[in-house]
Amino acid sequence: ALPAPSKQTRTITHKEPTVKIVTEQSAGATGDTKIETTFPTDGKPQANNVMGSPMSTVGSWDGTTLVLKSTLKTDGGDVSMEDRYSLTDGGKTLVMTRSFASAEGSTAQKMTFAKK
Repeated sequence: ALPAPSKQTRTITHKEPTVKIVTEQSAGATGDTKIETTFPTDGKPQANNVMGSPMSTVGSWDGTTLVLKSTLKTDGGDVSMEDRYSLTDGGKTLVMTRSFASAEGSTAQKMTFAKK
C-alpha cells in the first residue's frame, strides 16, 4: 500500500451537471502531484486521465451525497472505485469515502477536508 500523503488539497468547483476536482498532494514515494478531473452528476459517463491512465466515471446524486463510480485502466488491470462526497458541519467539512476493488483485492479509505 502507498503511504498517506503528507499534505493534500482539493479544489472543487460545482456547477450542475459538472464537478471539477483539482487534487494537489505531497507524498514521499510519489513526490508532488497535481491531478485535474471533471465528473458528471447526471449519470452520463465521463473520461479522465489520471497520471497517464484512462479512467471512466459515472456520477450521480444519492440525496445530498455525490457518488462517483469509476473504472481506472492500469497495466496491472482494472481498478473499480466508488467515491462518496458529503458535506457536514453546515458545509464546513467535506467527507469523502472511497472503496477500491481490483484483482489484488479491495480496500476502503475515508478522508476529511476542512473548507477554506
